[in-house]
Amino acid sequence: DLHRLCDADGVTVAQAMAALGLEPRRLAEARLAPGSVRAFVEIHVEQGTVLERAGCPIGVVTHIAAPTRYQVRVSGEAAHSGATPMNRRKDALAAAAEIVLAVERAAQDEAACGTVGTVGVLTVKPGAMNVIPGDVEMGIDIRSIDGESKKRAVQRILAAMEETALRRGVKITEKLLVDEEPVALSPWVQEQIRWAAERAGHRHMPIVSAAGHDAMHMARIAPTGMVFLPSRDGVSHNPLEYTDIEDVAAGAEVLFWTLWRLAEAQGEAPLEVEPLTA
Repeated sequence: DLHRLCDADGVTVAQAMAALGLEPRRLAEARLAPGSVRAFVEIHVEQGTVLERAGCPIGVVTHIAAPTRYQVRVSGEAAHSGATPMNRRKDALAAAAEIVLAVERAAQDEAACGTVGTVGVLTVKPGAMNVIPGDVEMGIDIRSIDGESKKRAVQRILAAMEETALRRGVKITEKLLVDEEPVALSPWVQEQIRWAAERAGHRHMPIVSAAGHDAMHMARIAPTGMVFLPSRDGVSHNPLEYTDIEDVAAGAEVLFWTLWRLAEAQGEAPLEVEPLTA
């Protein structure tokens, strides 16, 4: 993947690492073995509105949703918009629009399981008002804390893509970019976070994370937990992102007491992880 994955400029992960003075070929030497870390705790803003609506300053994360992502290309036939009859068109954008709606329907059908679906990227070519779109590239993101629900949504979307291609006479190809499994965080670490919140005198509540975090990867090698803080209006990745300083202070206090509790705990931490695979 270091030599396969690249950014919009075609720079691979390996090239970017080398430019920073790192040695990609030695990456395996930096891998942490399961059990080499006693515990891992991450603090983060919620990026949602659950805590804000509940008036609760501390969220104890129980599960982290995982994404399945596809890069999809719809190839039709670019032609003059005025000279091409409606029944002779192979409109790539119209087909892509059907896929966007198929993603929405598939996610809505699985919404009770916390599954969501998004098409966040559409690149349309040739991009002229008087030309029927002949090529569309799109990015599909499906997330859930329920792995089976996510799989069902993905299968519905793939089936809809195949049906759309046949009916509209276009070619649709998909490339799987990411397919990760949802993560259940350590009950043992959650217990320490709850103790810390109560020790510091802050209200707390269980919550799931719909966004991915470092914690979901650290959970493969160590008992892992997360502390969430409220996000105003659920806005994140945006200049309007805001968390009240009092909530930040509460989170820092809970993180301190959690780490203290973990450091003082007697005996070995329970290793609730699966061995890493190559």
